[in-house]
Amino acid sequence: MPNAKSVASSYEQSVLFHERICNVCSKCEIVEKKKTIWRGQIPFNLLLVGEAPGPTERIEKIPFYGQAGWIFDELVEQTKLYESWSWCVSNTILCYPDDGNGGFRAPKTEEMDACLPHLTRFMDNYFIPNQLKIIVTMGKVAKEQVTPDNVGDEYEFYHIDHPSYMNRKGGVHSQSFYEARCTLENLPPF
Repeated sequence: MPNAKSVASSYEQSVLFHERICNVCSKCEIVEKKKTIWRGQIPFNLLLVGEAPGPTERIEKIPFYGQAGWIFDELVEQTKLYESWSWCVSNTILCYPDDGNGGFRAPKTEEMDACLPHLTRFMDNYFIPNQLKIIVTMGKVAKEQVTPDNVGDEYEFYHIDHPSYMNRKGGVHSQSFYEARCTLENLPPF
């Protein structure tokens, strides 16, 4: 039987392999050499999925690292997700969707479709087996893309507003933040 150190090493090697596969992807027009793939814990039993890397994430290569990241981190802290769950966060696409002038644009359907196999492979490899598997979509784009039809029906799905929307509506004092906090605090126990 493998010990904890060998299992951790196996996951580390697997994650590096997954990152290499993602980083050489050229299935759509917005190819970046290094993708913004994930942050959190591997393996996980809770996956939060946003839309796409923003301008800060494009530079740092860490999901939810910019202004939306501050709101996301507040949600994690206030709901104490780290005490109850092994969680990870990613996006529907892994490259920054540039509008041609360096600004952000919404990802196109074909870009999300091209990236979906990366997300599903990530889920297949890193969700903790034989436990409740929960996906929380953040924002309209993720809710429309990450569905049982697209990723499988073995997951429980929940939805909250995207942290950037919460930021525009008043941040941690917004109704949207409160509703997201309530959703995360009331996830079923695993």
